[in-house]
Amino acid sequence: MDFGNIKPTNKTLKWYSAYEPELIHSKGSWTLKWTEEKIKKYYLEGLLLHEIGHQMDSVYQRYWSPKYKKQRGENFANSFAYYWGNEIRNEVD
Repeated sequence: MDFGNIKPTNKTLKWYSAYEPELIHSKGSWTLKWTEEKIKKYYLEGLLLHEIGHQMDSVYQRYWSPKYKKQRGENFANSFAYYWGNEIRNEVD
């Protein structure tokens, strides 16, 4: 994952830390690099659960509310992915 010449924020690094990426700074560019196993884990536990969170958000019709803001939807999806990702990891461990 390439971030260009801007170093990822601590918040961003914390979000990905469960998937143990390697932060590389080379030729003025910041990149997160994963092993194949870890990127699969990220897609299943992080990204997929995040997208399911968006679907759950719309099921509760928050998405259709006139007061709905994009950031609130992202926060809901992130929280959903974080919670259920932890639940899955605890079951597997």
